[in-house]
Amino acid sequence: MERIRVGIIGNGWRTGFYLRVIDALPDIFELTGMLFRNSEKASRFAQERPDKAFTDLDKFLAQNPDYVILCVRGAALAYSELLYPRGVPVLTETPAANGLEELTRLWELKQRYDARVQVFEHCHLFPYQAAVREVVRSGLLGEVHSLRISMLHDYHAVSNIRLLLGVQDEPCAVDARLYHFPVTATCGRSGMDASGAVNDKGNRKVATFRFEGGKTAFYDFCNDQYFNYIHTRHMQVWGSRGEICDNTVNFLNEENLPVTLSLHRVDLGRDGNLEGYCHRGILLGERFVYQNPFAEKMARLNDDEIATAQRMLEMGRYVRGGAECYPLCESLQDAYLALLMDQAIATGREQAAQPQAWHSALHKR
Repeated sequence: MERIRVGIIGNGWRTGFYLRVIDALPDIFELTGMLFRNSEKASRFAQERPDKAFTDLDKFLAQNPDYVILCVRGAALAYSELLYPRGVPVLTETPAANGLEELTRLWELKQRYDARVQVFEHCHLFPYQAAVREVVRSGLLGEVHSLRISMLHDYHAVSNIRLLLGVQDEPCAVDARLYHFPVTATCGRSGMDASGAVNDKGNRKVATFRFEGGKTAFYDFCNDQYFNYIHTRHMQVWGSRGEICDNTVNFLNEENLPVTLSLHRVDLGRDGNLEGYCHRGILLGERFVYQNPFAEKMARLNDDEIATAQRMLEMGRYVRGGAECYPLCESLQDAYLALLMDQAIATGREQAAQPQAWHSALHKR
């Protein structure tokens, strides 16, 4: 397979993930250029990567990327209006738009131009999340009916909820509350924080999603949970024959006897291992339920970067005639349910999901 030529629009912190993936996997990906709205930032980028910084859209697209990654928070709709009519394949960041009106507008644009657009929703591709999905898919837990997720925020969590419960846009009631608790800082995007500073505005969002037929998800996430060392992340999935509780899997075997196994992460380069540093996969008992697709390349990627690389690879296959990886309709539904969660908090009342413009597309999948 020829290298996948990728162009990036944006200059936020997320773009660093894409660039690290491209640099770590040079035989798979090639950067054609980065489009900036700020000429000063473009100049700084050009010092690091000559001939890769652009401020003009036409010159940027003239580099002929296989697809463009749209990573411009708050301006995704505006750029979509420029790219879709040109027939440029787009991998857009989440959320794809802000507010129900913008979500609907984006779907109308996709339909009008038959745009080749997929969404960069990748949290379900994280090694642990992918391993959980494989355990669910295997049927080991029986019919999965409920879960509790305290590890991802908003639309990312909703995406995992829908995938694990196997729901599309079934009627859903959403109830949510926001609680404020003091929390001591330990870490952030800039690194460790040993100041002992207490944030009195720390918040914890708690919600319930009740789908038609009885499937239910309990959402619980604190705004510092990705970084804070004293606020850990948790996942529980309940089925008719077993459950997942973080890294422990309890289930009934074929003789209806209880079995307990652990999800065991295998990382190379640790405890005297000399293969080099990378993530190999996750075992359940003696079987891999997840294998890093880039392990053979010994790429030094963290979990977010592994998932990023996988989504970028899948997008490359899609634009060359392969299957869709995460269609726009899926992401719009994730964002819509996350909006209902915030509306429930703002109004203090339970919200009922209604069929939206992308309803029929979801049911064709």
